[in-house]
Amino acid sequence: MKIEIDWSELSADENKVIIKIIEENYKAINERIDRLFKGKKVDILKINKKK
Repeated sequence: MKIEIDWSELSADENKVIIKIIEENYKAINERIDRLFKGKKVDILKINKKK
């Protein structure tokens, strides 16, 4: 899996944080996307930023 940000007004450090969060939660995010496209109810995935 490779995650890239095409364009952003955020700083490089902020983009790195976003990519790390996506990588750490990829499976849960992907499951919700699949449910959404199947027209099923999607719960909110709360992700806390780790420092």
